[in-house]
Amino acid sequence: MTPNVIAVHRDRLLGASCGGFKHKKRKPRSSATVRNYLLQLSRLFTLAVKELRVMDANPCVNVRKPAASQWRVRFLSDDERAALFTACKASVSRDLYAFTLLCLTTGCRKGQAAALTWSDVNLARRWALFPVTKHGPRAACH
Repeated sequence: MTPNVIAVHRDRLLGASCGGFKHKKRKPRSSATVRNYLLQLSRLFTLAVKELRVMDANPCVNVRKPAASQWRVRFLSDDERAALFTACKASVSRDLYAFTLLCLTTGCRKGQAAALTWSDVNLARRWALFPVTKHGPRAACH
């Protein structure tokens, strides 16, 4: 494994259409995804060099990684929020407004809201417990 081989595959991931496990679309990977791939590969090679002693050097050290993405937190303006709710109320889906309101007021993802069951919701107390979050399943509380 050489830095040249890694660089060629990095460029292929950035520019060529490629699929992955359970991917519906074939598309180039984002620079953040390719960066994460390279960081994980580098960790693997570091393990091979330092602990397993099966390699002399980490070839990823000499490969340029794509720039890290610039995260940006964005909130809807009052006008955008009003327009969204107006469009939800005008929709043929009678549940869209309540669903959107739940997502915006709790900050949950749409998959989390869709996964809620009535046993997770208490309308009288006005709360909902999300059984699965990005940190994994909720622990049982007794």
